[in-house]
Amino acid sequence: MTTYDGIIIGAGHNGLITQAYLAKAGLKVISLDAGPVAGGGLPTVEDEKHPGFFHNLHSYFHRGITSMPWFTDLKLARYGVEYLENDLYVSVLQRDGNVLQWWNDFEQTYRSFAEIDRDDADRLRYWRDRFIPITRDIIRPEAAAPPEPVAVRRERLQKFEDGRLLLQVSEFSPCEFVSQEFNNPAIKGALLFINGMREMDLRAKGFGHHLPSLFASSAQVQTCRGGAVSLARALVRSIEASGGTVRTNAPSPAIPRLARLNHRPPWRMELLLQAARTKNHVRRIGPLRIHDHRLRYRSSVKSVNPVAVAWSDTSRLSGRYRWIPIRRRFRSFRISGRSRGASRTLRSPPMP
Repeated sequence: MTTYDGIIIGAGHNGLITQAYLAKAGLKVISLDAGPVAGGGLPTVEDEKHPGFFHNLHSYFHRGITSMPWFTDLKLARYGVEYLENDLYVSVLQRDGNVLQWWNDFEQTYRSFAEIDRDDADRLRYWRDRFIPITRDIIRPEAAAPPEPVAVRRERLQKFEDGRLLLQVSEFSPCEFVSQEFNNPAIKGALLFINGMREMDLRAKGFGHHLPSLFASSAQVQTCRGGAVSLARALVRSIEASGGTVRTNAPSPAIPRLARLNHRPPWRMELLLQAARTKNHVRRIGPLRIHDHRLRYRSSVKSVNPVAVAWSDTSRLSGRYRWIPIRRRFRSFRISGRSRGASRTLRSPPMP
């Protein structure tokens, strides 16, 4: 039986990026996906009624992909992915014949909005200009760093003007922000449609900053040549070049037991975490000990979703671990306390 250092369930783009980094670091990792093609939301298919015409079923625009650190780290351009930058991003047709347009060039966007309502166009410019330094100096650096506790982040941002404004605007939902700052119904609808393309609940509080940061971002709207699937193919090639394996048509129920445990107590442990705030940002928390079948650890991650655990005994610190699926061994999980401590209860001791 082949032994792997890690097994990733699902081969969406976040999982593939995670696997590519692990494989690049020298770990033997396999990803398993029930679908026929890797990539998750990156499918590109040929239209049955129009042979030769391909279109994306889900992900179409990839904003600022080539400026992402992982795009460069994984050398994806070498594996055949190429991005084209689009001048025009979105057009919203109005019943009266007017068209609201969102361009990569903000001045063209402003003129399009001003033709419908100049006051709202001026308000859009105000928030865009106000959020340029916030996006550049706060939001983008935070997105590239491990998340910090909410209280620590708030205390840090309260110390300067831009930070306080970000906290204030973030308290709103996108709907509340748009309703408060804009008047024209057509512009309100278009802005919420544009914000909704980020696949979020427009009524959810805590995301009022999304819209101004979107217009303030320097990241360009891009389209993948050959369709979104080209990005998935490049990620798979990068993984395979580092010795990793991507297996499709592999439904989870058919997966056998992923690993066997051969160690006696006391155990050392590392927990592979998928942090919800950072979209598959992988962290290793540990090493830690287990007593009375209860694992306790502290994490700076506000919301975590453990996907696998690795065990080794205290006498073996070679960095090689055996992995087991979390659902087979644990029956409960909770996060508690200001320290973000967490605990899991084992169904059975971590033995074969």
